[in-house]
Amino acid sequence: MLQHPVSRGFRCINRHKTFVLPAICLLIFGLYICMHMRHLMIDIEDDSPSFSELRYLDDSQMTAAVKEMTRFAWRNYVKYCARPYTGNDLDPIKRACSPVPDVLLGPRQLVTAVDALDTFAIMEMHEEFEEARQMVTGGKRAALSNVTVSVFETCIRLLGGYLGAYSFTQDSRLLAEAVAVADRLAESFSDTRSLNRNDLVLLKKNSPRPNSTVDFETKLLAATGTLYLEFVYLSHITGDKKYEQWVTRNHELLMKAPNVQGLYPMEMTPEGMPLTPDPVYSAGGGGDSFYEYLVKKCLYSKNPDPKCTRDYTAALDSIMKCMTVQVSPVSDLLCVVNVKKPCNAKQQLNATCTMEHLTCFLGGTYALAYMMNPHRTDWLRFAERITHTCYLSYFHSPIGLGPEIFKYNATSRKFEADPDRDFYILRPETIESIYYLHYVTGHKKYRYWGKKILLAINASTRTPTGFSGVHKILSNKTIFDNTQQSFFLAETLKYLYLLFQPNSRLSLDQWVLSTEAHLFPTVLRVSKAIRNLEGVTNDPGSLLLDTVQTMLQQPTSRGYPYLFRHTKIVLPAICLLILMPYLYMHQRYMIIGIGPLIPDDAATDLKLIDINEAEMTVAVKEMTSGPVECRFAWRNYVKYCARPYTGNDLDPIKRACSPVPDVLLGPRQLVTAVDALDTFALMEMHEEFEEARQMVTGGKRAALSNVTVSVFETCIRLLGGYLGAYSFTQDSRLLAEAMAVADRLAESFSKPDSLNRNRLLLWKKDLPRPRNLTVDKEGTLLADSGTLYLEFVYLSHITGDKKYEQWVTRNHELLMKAPNVQGLYPMEMTPEGMPLTPDPVYSAGGGGDSFYEYLVKKCLYSKNPDPKCTRDYTAALDSIMKCMTVQVSPVSDLLCVVNVKKPCNAKQQLNATCTMEHLTCFLGGTYALAYMMNPHRTDWLRFAERITHTCYLSYFHSPIGLGPEIFKYNATSRKFEADPDRDFYILRPETIESIYYLHYVTGHKKYRYWGKKILLAINASTRTPTGFSGVHKILSNKTIFDNTQQSFFLAETLKYLYLLFQPNSRLSLDQWVLSTEAHLFPTGINPLRSRMHG
Repeated sequence: MLQHPVSRGFRCINRHKTFVLPAICLLIFGLYICMHMRHLMIDIEDDSPSFSELRYLDDSQMTAAVKEMTRFAWRNYVKYCARPYTGNDLDPIKRACSPVPDVLLGPRQLVTAVDALDTFAIMEMHEEFEEARQMVTGGKRAALSNVTVSVFETCIRLLGGYLGAYSFTQDSRLLAEAVAVADRLAESFSDTRSLNRNDLVLLKKNSPRPNSTVDFETKLLAATGTLYLEFVYLSHITGDKKYEQWVTRNHELLMKAPNVQGLYPMEMTPEGMPLTPDPVYSAGGGGDSFYEYLVKKCLYSKNPDPKCTRDYTAALDSIMKCMTVQVSPVSDLLCVVNVKKPCNAKQQLNATCTMEHLTCFLGGTYALAYMMNPHRTDWLRFAERITHTCYLSYFHSPIGLGPEIFKYNATSRKFEADPDRDFYILRPETIESIYYLHYVTGHKKYRYWGKKILLAINASTRTPTGFSGVHKILSNKTIFDNTQQSFFLAETLKYLYLLFQPNSRLSLDQWVLSTEAHLFPTVLRVSKAIRNLEGVTNDPGSLLLDTVQTMLQQPTSRGYPYLFRHTKIVLPAICLLILMPYLYMHQRYMIIGIGPLIPDDAATDLKLIDINEAEMTVAVKEMTSGPVECRFAWRNYVKYCARPYTGNDLDPIKRACSPVPDVLLGPRQLVTAVDALDTFALMEMHEEFEEARQMVTGGKRAALSNVTVSVFETCIRLLGGYLGAYSFTQDSRLLAEAMAVADRLAESFSKPDSLNRNRLLLWKKDLPRPRNLTVDKEGTLLADSGTLYLEFVYLSHITGDKKYEQWVTRNHELLMKAPNVQGLYPMEMTPEGMPLTPDPVYSAGGGGDSFYEYLVKKCLYSKNPDPKCTRDYTAALDSIMKCMTVQVSPVSDLLCVVNVKKPCNAKQQLNATCTMEHLTCFLGGTYALAYMMNPHRTDWLRFAERITHTCYLSYFHSPIGLGPEIFKYNATSRKFEADPDRDFYILRPETIESIYYLHYVTGHKKYRYWGKKILLAINASTRTPTGFSGVHKILSNKTIFDNTQQSFFLAETLKYLYLLFQPNSRLSLDQWVLSTEAHLFPTGINPLRSRMHG
């Protein structure tokens, strides 16, 4: 092109190729990166627990293991270190005391005993607690005299240890020891114009003090900024305000120090100035607990002032924005690194992922901040990603333990120890964050991670006489460091214990854990925390764009006139070049969510806790049937539709039967009664079940003769309904009805070289069949032909008649041979399986949806699915993610799955808008089920979460709280809005279905909160005096009913809502599979005739 400029544009490019070609290359590279960011998931070796591993984690066994390790560590400390009262920490190799902490705390302070007191209390280890209490209050601990101590270490270990134990016992002896320690540290705060002294010489009282008592040179940010909780709590329980005054004045001086958007230099002078001209900013060693206490200071306070909230908000947002590095362009993982110039985009782009173990506390701190600000879902997401990184530093380690400093190796795609810092000294930070995230989210994987770490600690650090840190974890030989740190009992084992306890064991709206994990009570209720985030800038690209705009408006250099002479070519290129790093930076940081841009429904901790599963179960049951006087779904169907046996679905407005499904299933099939059978069985609604069973097996249902039916609808509703009820009861009458329905559909499969017929005229038996009326010659829908497998195969299995399985197996094989694009099939096909049109549509919504669902459930149902079965659904699911997915906006984590005409066409995807069908919302559940079978595919689980979040927001943004049939993303209002031509809700189940599956797999409480909101909206907007009805025009202020209570409302919607509020044991998904109509079939894993638990 450039050598043969045949057009004016090409000649121009050729003249200016020095400028334009680099721009074009960078644009292509930027698009490549963005596409990878949108579609590629984690490419780093990960540890994915199998579903059974998550399910069978025995919390009581893990609790017993932690207590045994605690007792073992303590007994050896007592035996070799405490009883002679010779030191602080145990050296389990030499079977003596380790001298290491003496230089920080002074000799013979019995630090391990003090540090472990509230650990014994929380674990209810009464004997050990009493032993330690007698030891540290019985005069065996040396006086703090003639020693040099670290004020920071003395505060968090000794003062904090005594106070944590006092909070459990109210023992005045412990309080007296705490007061004695605090008073000995008074000299640290004597200079009111300077930050506190950290290294302090404590002489005997009344002795003249030498001039060398203070470390004039350096103040570490963490050492100065981590004293608040201990001294303030001491003031509160003693009534002596001096302790609070000391640290409050110190904190105020520190917060006045020069900072960069809430980030402070790691090293300072006594006056609070940076120690060097080019200071380091760190959230690791030297800075870590300062940022932790910014959050916990507010968490502890009853009514934190707005400045307290602003301080930690600014710091947390700046750590995300200015100190965070993405591990690789195609990874979801993050590192937080030390920087010299915070908020310098160039420095961040060039930074490598090198992270300290100490920095891993951040996951827990962000989780706590999220608890106080539940609308800041970006903080929770950041916590999850950072903690995942920290856990992988353990998983990738040869001995399963995280090194002191680790780096990401792009070649091996693993986190590896820094060769100079490849040791593990029993640190707690990663376990701490895992505990907090489990507390906040309830996700079972965090307990799995904790179990793996616990086992690694026990395997690699345990000696015959205690636990020891290890050096050279990269080598094959274990080299102990000869120290059982006091914080091993104070923090590491305490967090492991709490991880396997219910949240009620330690309520974080009543307790705050110090940086040494000592427990102080707080009167703060997390859900009432201050939420205003004043003056926080959420857009990392705004400054860049403003600067460029100013440059272009003021051409003051030689280069600018050149730009303006060639604006048609050069300026668009420059603007796009600027835009690409901007989008890239947004992809790196704002998908974390620096300030949520789309209005979201943040379930506060209190909202989650207040969901009463028993009450919600009763509500669902009441909606399903309820007392006669309540006039709800089933009773009104029986009254107005079933008893006269006139139709299928209820019209609750006309108080009669709705004729709508007759064209699909034929009249008088009592579809609602058949569809609801296994819902009643599952809900243990025995009276309703028996009533429905008698109705559908007592000859009241019309014969399937002289009617045109949809094979698909007849299969999923009637055949599936009878089979689902049979799976509970083994009632031969129900099985006979199922066989009768299946046999009437035999004609659909009569042509072995064609796909099944879907529109079928069922004529009276033994009468000649009219020609040209039995088949829909035009074509078949993918979902119609691809959603018959489960019902017919299960019927074969329980009857022993293989013909039903042969029909659908042959049909499935023909369908899978059809032309496809990487596992995606045209929505409309000819009977021969060819695309119906030259330019076919590919859809995971209406017309395609349940085909992809059954690809997964076909394998889930089978006892030993063949590899081809797995390959088929894997190809389809990966292609839906890669080829049919649109990110809602460049700064959002939300996704849409759209219909496409040219799958896997990058240009088409970039131009696609987020328009999604409610029917497509089943995908979240399907991906969650696929993840259950393939737990290493964490990208599938993440995709399920993101799609389901989008679908839930279509409800949340709706004026009546119900999701429309088709919704679009409106970039102006930043909301999902109904398509004006399809703004109706017909009691559909798909979003609730996905919410149920995700709650089953993850255990996250937010899904029950979402379900509760949808249940209440259904009850408020679709309930009539005589049943439930879909609604039209949900964008208007006036409710317009569609006059139909769909049969799937009882079969699916209410069933999924019921299951959502049940424990997983109510319906085990490794023993049962739910059809596309939510009918229940036992899987091959389960003996065929076994009954459901409960």
